[in-house]
Amino acid sequence: MKKPNPLLEDLKPLLPAIAANAARAEQLRQVPDENIALLKSIGLHRAFQPKGFGGLELSLPEFADCIALLAGSCASTAWAMSLLCTHSHQLALFSARLQQEIWGQNPNATASSSIAPFGRVTEGEGGVHFSGEMGWSSGCDHGEWAIVGCRRQNAEGTQDYCFAVLPRSDYQIRDDWFAARVKTASR
Repeated sequence: MKKPNPLLEDLKPLLPAIAANAARAEQLRQVPDENIALLKSIGLHRAFQPKGFGGLELSLPEFADCIALLAGSCASTAWAMSLLCTHSHQLALFSARLQQEIWGQNPNATASSSIAPFGRVTEGEGGVHFSGEMGWSSGCDHGEWAIVGCRRQNAEGTQDYCFAVLPRSDYQIRDDWFAARVKTASR
């Protein structure tokens, strides 16, 4: 017998409000802040966050049930929120020190990502310095952190594919992504 998913039950009353914002999500070209706030109010953003930071550590099927139900109300919200949630799983694979930096002061923090290795790193005083322009990062407007990809020279002199994690205060979002452009013919 399948155990009940309390998060799924908490989600159901929010769906009409999220559905009402679906057209606005398209107009804004981002998920409305209200949708993210509603989902955070029930703790969906903590689906894969470690329990030590107040996370739920949901199973993948429990999470998938929530996202599938959410997608019926607003596919854009489901897409962006699913990424914000799954990035918590990725962050949980980083050091305890980084996890503490991210969730210690703000257990509600989320992260977006742009993991193609477009970033540049240089070794310098104080550690590694990251720069570059990354591309496409769904949900970036709602993340307090970003996981970004880069290549870094290892001890053997070859390049390793790596990730850097940056606080929102250290990067700018440039809105330049238009997924579809339709040219209409006049008659």
